[in-house]
Amino acid sequence: MDVLGLAALERSFAADMREAMAPAGVQYLAELKKLERKFALEGEFEKAIAARDEAAAVTAFLGTALAVAEAALAEQNEASPIPESSVTKLANTAADISAGAQFTSDGLTLDTSGATATWELGPSHQSGGYEVVISYSSVEDVDVQIRESFFRLTGELPATGGEKSSLSLGSLKITSRSDSVSLVNTGGDDGGSSKLIIHSVQLISAKD
Repeated sequence: MDVLGLAALERSFAADMREAMAPAGVQYLAELKKLERKFALEGEFEKAIAARDEAAAVTAFLGTALAVAEAALAEQNEASPIPESSVTKLANTAADISAGAQFTSDGLTLDTSGATATWELGPSHQSGGYEVVISYSSVEDVDVQIRESFFRLTGELPATGGEKSSLSLGSLKITSRSDSVSLVNTGGDDGGSSKLIIHSVQLISAKD
């Protein structure tokens, strides 16, 4: 085999390897993002940077195979929807809102620091762990926190350029004594507006 043939074989092998590794890479990147956020919140900034750098390296290595794997995973999730019984959908119009929040034709705006929306949990709502999935749009990155009577879950909603997007903030434990949950814009007090619009909030039970 000549040099050109060997080079072509190496490229083919590398492409096959990336394709095989990409599905695991999607999960790995999701965990790295959670670790980066966790370390940053705990003030472990060197660890947060290490997690971010590792994610960047994995993304660069997998290249286009990563996008293919993400699309396949999204299609799989659509084909296997989460049972309705395991999802609590918090309707925007059912929220109690604070100063700085308002209802608009586009959705529920929480575009200034401290703006809060609170939803009552029904008597049939069970305690336990819930994945929090938020559908939103925003012109800039926004720090938010969802809270119950004791536990808190903090994360960042990346800018969407005004387009609608969905993001899992992670898991929130909801205790039996909690009768409501609140979503708060915890961004800085710079007087600006993030144009954060909440389209929906879902609590997905970890029991199912």
